Amino acid sequence: MKIHSLFLTLFCVICFSANAQVDDFQQDIMDLLNNNGTNLQFEESYDTTFNTLQKQFISANVPTAFWEQLRQDKQEAIQELIAFTTFAYRKYFTRPEIQEMTAFYSTEAAQKRFIENAPLSETETETINQFFQSDVWAKHETQQQSLSKDLSEIRKHWSRDLFAKKMSALVKAGFIPQQ
Repeated sequence: MKIHSLFLTLFCVICFSANAQVDDFQQDIMDLLNNNGTNLQFEESYDTTFNTLQKQFISANVPTAFWEQLRQDKQEAIQELIAFTTFAYRKYFTRPEIQEMTAFYSTEAAQKRFIENAPLSETETETINQFFQSDVWAKHETQQQSLSKDLSEIRKHWSRDLFAKKMSALVKAGFIPQQ
Protein backbone atom coordinates (compact mmCIF):
# COMPACT_ATOMS: atom_id res chain seq x y z
CA MET A 1 0.00 0.00 0.00
CA LYS A 2 2.90 2.37 0.74
CA ILE A 3 4.31 1.91 -2.77
CA HIS A 4 0.88 2.67 -4.20
CA SER A 5 0.72 5.85 -2.12
CA LEU A 6 4.22 6.85 -3.18
CA PHE A 7 3.36 6.22 -6.82
CA LEU A 8 0.21 8.30 -6.51
CA THR A 9 2.18 11.06 -4.82
CA LEU A 10 4.83 11.02 -7.55
CA PHE A 11 2.14 11.01 -10.23
CA CYS A 12 0.54 14.10 -8.71
CA VAL A 13 3.91 15.78 -8.37
CA ILE A 14 4.72 15.12 -12.01
CA CYS A 15 1.32 16.33 -13.18
CA PHE A 16 1.41 19.52 -11.16
CA SER A 17 5.12 20.27 -11.44
CA ALA A 18 4.81 21.28 -15.06
CA ASN A 19 2.52 24.13 -14.10
CA ALA A 20 3.69 24.89 -10.59
CA GLN A 21 6.26 27.49 -9.74
CA VAL A 22 9.02 26.68 -7.31
CA ASP A 23 8.19 28.12 -3.89
CA ASP A 24 10.81 29.46 -1.49
CA PHE A 25 10.90 26.31 0.63
CA GLN A 26 11.42 24.10 -2.43
CA GLN A 27 14.16 26.45 -3.65
CA ASP A 28 15.86 26.19 -0.26
CA ILE A 29 15.85 22.40 -0.54
CA MET A 30 17.18 22.58 -4.10
CA ASP A 31 19.99 24.82 -2.82
CA LEU A 32 20.79 22.24 -0.14
CA LEU A 33 20.87 19.41 -2.68
CA ASN A 34 23.14 21.40 -4.95
CA ASN A 35 25.49 22.17 -2.02
CA ASN A 36 25.65 18.82 -0.26
CA GLY A 37 26.79 16.76 -3.23
CA THR A 38 23.44 15.20 -4.05
CA ASN A 39 23.57 16.73 -7.52
CA LEU A 40 26.88 14.91 -8.11
CA GLN A 41 25.28 11.62 -7.06
CA PHE A 42 22.45 12.30 -9.49
CA GLU A 43 24.94 12.92 -12.29
CA GLU A 44 26.36 9.47 -11.55
CA SER A 45 22.83 8.01 -11.64
CA TYR A 46 22.22 9.65 -15.01
CA ASP A 47 25.50 8.31 -16.38
CA THR A 48 24.82 4.80 -15.02
CA THR A 49 21.38 4.73 -16.61
CA PHE A 50 22.80 6.02 -19.88
CA ASN A 51 25.68 3.51 -19.86
CA THR A 52 23.22 0.65 -19.32
CA LEU A 53 21.24 1.88 -22.30
CA GLN A 54 24.37 2.11 -24.45
CA LYS A 55 25.28 -1.48 -23.60
CA GLN A 56 21.88 -2.65 -24.79
CA PHE A 57 22.37 -0.83 -28.10
CA ILE A 58 26.02 -1.71 -28.63
CA SER A 59 25.27 -3.89 -31.66
CA ALA A 60 22.99 -1.24 -33.18
CA ASN A 61 25.95 0.91 -34.25
CA VAL A 62 24.40 4.12 -32.95
CA PRO A 63 26.53 7.05 -34.13
CA THR A 64 28.39 9.03 -31.48
CA ALA A 65 26.59 12.19 -32.59
CA PHE A 66 23.22 10.57 -31.81
CA TRP A 67 24.39 9.56 -28.31
CA GLU A 68 25.61 13.10 -27.74
CA GLN A 69 22.24 14.46 -28.87
CA LEU A 70 20.47 12.14 -26.42
CA ARG A 71 22.69 13.42 -23.58
CA GLN A 72 21.96 17.09 -24.21
CA ASP A 73 19.26 17.12 -21.54
CA LYS A 74 21.52 15.80 -18.77
CA GLN A 75 21.45 18.93 -16.59
CA GLU A 76 17.71 19.37 -17.15
CA ALA A 77 17.06 15.73 -16.19
CA ILE A 78 19.21 16.10 -13.06
CA GLN A 79 17.39 19.28 -12.03
CA GLU A 80 14.10 17.45 -12.55
CA LEU A 81 15.27 14.71 -10.18
CA ILE A 82 16.38 17.33 -7.66
CA ALA A 83 12.94 18.96 -7.89
CA PHE A 84 11.21 15.61 -7.23
CA THR A 85 13.60 14.90 -4.38
CA THR A 86 12.62 18.12 -2.64
CA PHE A 87 9.25 16.60 -1.77
CA ALA A 88 10.91 13.85 0.27
CA TYR A 89 12.98 16.39 2.21
CA ARG A 90 9.93 18.55 2.74
CA LYS A 91 8.20 15.58 4.32
CA TYR A 92 10.85 15.21 7.04
CA PHE A 93 12.33 18.67 7.64
CA THR A 94 11.12 22.19 8.29
CA ARG A 95 12.30 25.15 6.28
CA PRO A 96 14.54 26.46 9.12
CA GLU A 97 16.15 23.01 9.39
CA ILE A 98 16.79 22.95 5.65
CA GLN A 99 18.28 26.44 5.87
CA GLU A 100 20.55 25.33 8.71
CA MET A 101 21.73 22.32 6.72
CA THR A 102 22.29 24.49 3.64
CA ALA A 103 24.33 26.97 5.67
CA PHE A 104 26.48 24.12 6.98
CA TYR A 105 26.99 22.44 3.59
CA SER A 106 27.91 25.82 2.12
CA THR A 107 30.90 26.14 4.46
CA GLU A 108 34.39 25.45 3.23
CA ALA A 109 34.74 22.74 5.88
CA ALA A 110 31.71 20.82 4.63
CA GLN A 111 32.72 21.23 1.00
CA LYS A 112 36.19 19.90 1.76
CA ARG A 113 34.88 17.00 3.84
CA PHE A 114 31.89 15.85 1.82
CA ILE A 115 32.57 16.98 -1.75
CA GLU A 116 36.33 17.13 -2.20
CA ASN A 117 37.28 14.58 0.47
CA ALA A 118 40.22 16.86 1.28
CA PRO A 119 42.19 17.16 4.54
CA LEU A 120 40.67 19.47 7.14
CA SER A 121 42.21 22.03 9.44
CA GLU A 122 41.54 21.86 13.17
CA THR A 123 38.99 24.68 12.85
CA GLU A 124 37.21 22.93 9.99
CA THR A 125 37.09 19.69 11.95
CA GLU A 126 35.54 21.58 14.86
CA THR A 127 32.91 23.11 12.52
CA ILE A 128 31.93 19.65 11.32
CA ASN A 129 31.89 18.20 14.84
CA GLN A 130 29.64 21.03 16.02
CA PHE A 131 27.19 20.31 13.23
CA PHE A 132 27.22 16.58 14.07
CA GLN A 133 26.17 17.54 17.62
CA SER A 134 23.32 19.79 16.47
CA ASP A 135 19.61 19.07 16.80
CA VAL A 136 19.26 19.19 13.01
CA TRP A 137 21.86 16.47 12.54
CA ALA A 138 20.21 14.37 15.27
CA LYS A 139 16.88 14.69 13.46
CA HIS A 140 18.59 13.88 10.16
CA GLU A 141 19.98 10.70 11.70
CA THR A 142 16.59 9.61 13.08
CA GLN A 143 14.88 10.28 9.74
CA GLN A 144 17.68 8.88 7.57
CA GLN A 145 16.22 5.41 6.99
CA SER A 146 12.78 6.70 5.98
CA LEU A 147 14.25 9.50 3.89
CA SER A 148 16.60 7.09 2.13
CA LYS A 149 13.71 4.77 1.32
CA ASP A 150 11.70 7.62 -0.22
CA LEU A 151 14.73 8.91 -2.13
CA SER A 152 15.44 5.44 -3.47
CA GLU A 153 11.88 5.13 -4.79
CA ILE A 154 12.05 8.56 -6.41
CA ARG A 155 15.40 7.80 -8.04
CA LYS A 156 14.16 4.39 -9.24
CA HIS A 157 11.10 5.93 -10.93
CA TRP A 158 13.17 8.73 -12.42
CA SER A 159 15.79 6.32 -13.75
CA ARG A 160 13.15 4.04 -15.26
CA ASP A 161 11.45 7.00 -16.95
CA LEU A 162 14.77 8.32 -18.25
CA PHE A 163 15.70 4.90 -19.60
CA ALA A 164 12.32 4.50 -21.32
CA LYS A 165 12.46 7.99 -22.83
CA LYS A 166 15.93 7.44 -24.27
CA MET A 167 15.12 3.93 -25.49
CA SER A 168 12.02 5.24 -27.20
CA ALA A 169 14.08 7.90 -28.99
CA LEU A 170 16.57 5.27 -30.15
CA VAL A 171 13.86 2.91 -31.40
CA LYS A 172 12.01 5.76 -33.17
CA ALA A 173 15.30 6.60 -34.91
CA GLY A 174 15.47 3.02 -36.20
CA PHE A 175 18.01 1.53 -33.80
CA ILE A 176 17.26 -1.91 -32.38
CA PRO A 177 18.49 -3.04 -28.95
CA GLN A 178 20.67 -6.09 -28.48
CA GLN A 179 18.70 -9.34 -28.40
